[in-house]
Amino acid sequence: MSIGRLVLRRFNGDEIYLLASAVLLPVEREGKTDLWLEVTTEPEAVQTVPDTAEMGMHPSAEVAVTLDHLDLNALVGQTFLVPLGCTEEAESQLATLCYCEHQEVNENEIQVLARQGDTWHVRWTGVTADVNYYDLSKPDTRVEIEGWFTLSP
Repeated sequence: MSIGRLVLRRFNGDEIYLLASAVLLPVEREGKTDLWLEVTTEPEAVQTVPDTAEMGMHPSAEVAVTLDHLDLNALVGQTFLVPLGCTEEAESQLATLCYCEHQEVNENEIQVLARQGDTWHVRWTGVTADVNYYDLSKPDTRVEIEGWFTLSP
């Protein structure tokens, strides 16, 4: 049974991948908590498009949500926004997609939909440069990730 999927809505069609892992990783920093959401995908795509089909990619992605206080019991029903994948203030990128290269993901919206024990059902959307045209000659790609994220020990 799949824990979720990652969809890249590109200018020429949708690329669809099943999630191999989806993790919530809280990191304490300067009196706050960065809650990292990290996903990897299975090696075989469910659906590809012609210009990348032969590349055999299986993308990964991560985003950090900075919280004043992490209350795991209050996550369900929350929506978090991370407008920019990279800022001058951040010590590292806040939201990235790794396809051929690491690229920032902007306009991130993370919705926590449900909880079962130490797993949370999360929907995360954002936009990035097209994964095969880094010169920005094609429209942005919409990234849609939905799955069950397990709390990292």
